[in-house]
Amino acid sequence: MDISIIGAGGSIGRQIAIGLVRNRLVPTNARLQLVGRAGGLSEQSLPGIAVDLADAFAEDLPEIDLAFSPREVLGDIIILAAGDAVGRGDTRPRSALADANRPLVESYARAIARTGHGEELLLVLTNPVEASVAWCARHIDRRRVIGMGAYLDTLRFRQEIARELGVRRQRVQGLVLGEHGPRMVPCWSTVDVHGFDSPDGRARLAALRRPRDPEVADAVRTIVAIVTTRGAHAAYAHADRYGPALRAVIKPYITQFSGARSPASTAEMIVRLLGTLLSGGQVLTAAQVRLEGEFLGMHGVVGAPIVMTLGGIDRVMPYALSDAETRAVRASLYVDPEATAKSTRESGRRQEKRAPPAQRAAQRARSFRCVLVMRSGAQPGTVERVCAVFAGRGISLTTLRTVPGKPPRLTVRFVASTQVKDYLARRLARIRDVLKVQIVRARA
Repeated sequence: MDISIIGAGGSIGRQIAIGLVRNRLVPTNARLQLVGRAGGLSEQSLPGIAVDLADAFAEDLPEIDLAFSPREVLGDIIILAAGDAVGRGDTRPRSALADANRPLVESYARAIARTGHGEELLLVLTNPVEASVAWCARHIDRRRVIGMGAYLDTLRFRQEIARELGVRRQRVQGLVLGEHGPRMVPCWSTVDVHGFDSPDGRARLAALRRPRDPEVADAVRTIVAIVTTRGAHAAYAHADRYGPALRAVIKPYITQFSGARSPASTAEMIVRLLGTLLSGGQVLTAAQVRLEGEFLGMHGVVGAPIVMTLGGIDRVMPYALSDAETRAVRASLYVDPEATAKSTRESGRRQEKRAPPAQRAAQRARSFRCVLVMRSGAQPGTVERVCAVFAGRGISLTTLRTVPGKPPRLTVRFVASTQVKDYLARRLARIRDVLKVQIVRARA
């Protein structure tokens, strides 16, 4: 399965690439695409990053493909980690960050919708996550656009609870819903810890709630002042006075505002998620998704409880929240200002009524003949990579024939929809030893 990282030249994108290769989540006959921006710093850094990966993981390295424009992005899983971010001393409002990142996000969303195979899973890290998900869901099936903000917040919330109790994070359940920002909602009604079902255990959990902690806005102002005057170390020490819920909100602020960012933790969480999904598993978590009434009757983008698979959102989970949590989650809803509620509902109904992707592809299937002109002296494994491209889309080759010569050729026949055929042509052309791709309708 091919994975593309948009923003691979950044600290988080690069760390994700390292984690994917180190954990062998991209097979050697598949492709890891590192996407940067033509004319930007990444155009100079990505070739070096590719060489660094080859030096570190030569025996396990997948095919590394470099791309520098939205139309070149081709992947089964696409991670959007590009764009401007909050840095040292940055106090811009979320709206300013949205204005800065919107052109980039929309350009990639449009390109993926136009040139993809139609079943990509898009994981969104670009902030503000809610706005980025809304922009992408205008062009791509909303069930395959998932913002990772609430997922990261959820794992941090669980870690803070685990730290207080002296247990591993894996024993803690609990979700952070709402916004990936100051209006995130750590939901204590969803919290459960394995081994804490006794009265004493329940009492220890209840003591973690800290109802006297300040409001998030007040805590943020305090923390920003401490970082500015006394430094990040003092700010983290002050944050430790708060309960787990407020720490989960405040500590990322300190990290970002001090200029450190969080590439290691973010990348590790994303890589672990992909490891579960790629092994065929399902993940119950929170994530920013565009809702059409499935949770609390809301229409818009918000961190909601979902079950994820490689196909995207399998289902939205109907958690029963407390009244206060429900009000807070509703208040954090992001509604795309350029889409009316009526058009959003109608768009959702049209998407829900569409046939499943496999059925739609089968309905439009045609027989095609593909001729690949190969580089003389192609590296071993090139034919296997070609076959893997078709296998990745679930396509069986009806014939495969090599034609010796200068240059040699590889001829295959297959059945696919026109959209998938066009995707395959672009994907095959990016294999290192393929010089030319020609696909025509096959004669009966």
